[in-house]
Amino acid sequence: MPVYENGQWQYKSVAGRVLDRKKVEEFKTKFYKLEGWDPETDWPTRATLDSLGLAHVADALDQAGKLGK
Repeated sequence: MPVYENGQWQYKSVAGRVLDRKKVEEFKTKFYKLEGWDPETDWPTRATLDSLGLAHVADALDQAGKLGK
């Protein structure tokens, strides 16, 4: 189970269950692509924000260097 400790995600066994880090990352990548987020930066893309009527948010994120590609 992933737990957040000391500023990082740690994967620990809980009740004999373990998450496979590679599979979690594969799922995250697929989910981000499906939702219109950049899996490399973990930020939304301009196209996604524009489609939601949030062009002003995309502009602000772009200025801050936090807009997905």
